[in-house]
Amino acid sequence: MFKPAQYTGQAMVLSPPAKPPSSEASRVASSLVHILKVDDLRYDIRAYGGQFIEGLPRRVGSSSAFDSSVAALVACYNSLQHGKSHVDALAKYGTALKALRKSLSDESQPLTEKIYSIYLIYVCQEWIDRRPQGVNEHRTMLAKLVQEAAESGTLHLIPPEFIYGLCQLIVWESMTNHQLEIGDWFFDALDASAQDARPYKARPGAYITLDIRSHGELAVYIRDPRRHHYQLQCMYALLKREKPQIALALAHFTKLSMLPGATTTTKRICLAHQHAYALILDVGAVLNAVLRALEDSFCLEIESRHICDEAIRLAEQCRALRPFGSALILEVLKSIWATTVDRYRCDEVDKLLREFSSDFRWCNDLTEQQWFRCQMDEMTAFHRRARGAPPMVPSQTTGGLDYPASQLASKGSCVIL
Repeated sequence: MFKPAQYTGQAMVLSPPAKPPSSEASRVASSLVHILKVDDLRYDIRAYGGQFIEGLPRRVGSSSAFDSSVAALVACYNSLQHGKSHVDALAKYGTALKALRKSLSDESQPLTEKIYSIYLIYVCQEWIDRRPQGVNEHRTMLAKLVQEAAESGTLHLIPPEFIYGLCQLIVWESMTNHQLEIGDWFFDALDASAQDARPYKARPGAYITLDIRSHGELAVYIRDPRRHHYQLQCMYALLKREKPQIALALAHFTKLSMLPGATTTTKRICLAHQHAYALILDVGAVLNAVLRALEDSFCLEIESRHICDEAIRLAEQCRALRPFGSALILEVLKSIWATTVDRYRCDEVDKLLREFSSDFRWCNDLTEQQWFRCQMDEMTAFHRRARGAPPMVPSQTTGGLDYPASQLASKGSCVIL
């Protein structure tokens, strides 16, 4: 006869297996939650949206277009991280595009759901379907919808932190797309973002050069650089003053992140400073190139070489964070390749570009950088002619790197011509 005193083991409670999600939307949400638990900075999807990405699971089920875009995001992520079926990722991406087109033509669909769906498809496009051109249709659509929200007074329906991120994408698109012009609606959108308090007033220790409002002003200035020559000079002077401070902070947190036992939080802070420095190098490269077109300055040429050196060093430092943790470096390298006067280091930048772009299948950033370079060369030639300066010699403009004109045919002229 069994006696309780004779049993010395621990009691085990066995539960039946949990039921699988009952619908496709539930399965997608479950997969997304699993992805959000990834702490590896190389594959941290929060690099593409922070709090917005974290809130995606609770939005699943709001619309068919949104659900399709989330499903495409999950499939593309799994394809990149785990090498799963690329065919499945492309199929879900195509399904999401069809659902988006249907949603855009349906006036009953909420504006916010359209914006969310377009943004997620834009991220998928960056991973698996990057187009070799300077105009990004999804960023242009996002700008139009944000403008519509600003003019209709519905910006309050969009999370403020998400508006702030959208405005950064809009600025980047405006700098290369002459059809997208920043107006009062853009700054109204920034006013609706709680994060857009001017840094020198509300956030001591922050940097004005990194403020998206400053980037918006830059996008306006470079549309007519001769008219805004003085403003561009002031902006560049401020950038030169803040760049060493950011570099010093980056060096400090880089040392901390390399110590044995460094926490994930420390590494994230270091990554944030790497992104900040990458952004200031990107803005500095463009500003330097525009000012060189407006004036002859040996100092600007020296600073262009220094920016190129710093970008190469930062790219080498961020190698270990590929692909998501170093995604911004890819954009910086394209700007550096297109604007630097140090043509001798173009081969080195080109090699880094090929390395970083190889992280994303079917992407052709090499053609995109050549397109940008062609636009910058045309801008420089135009303004040098306007002020009576001699044209640049071929070695200064092409660096001996040839690219067929047929491959560089753009669908929109450069905004800074």
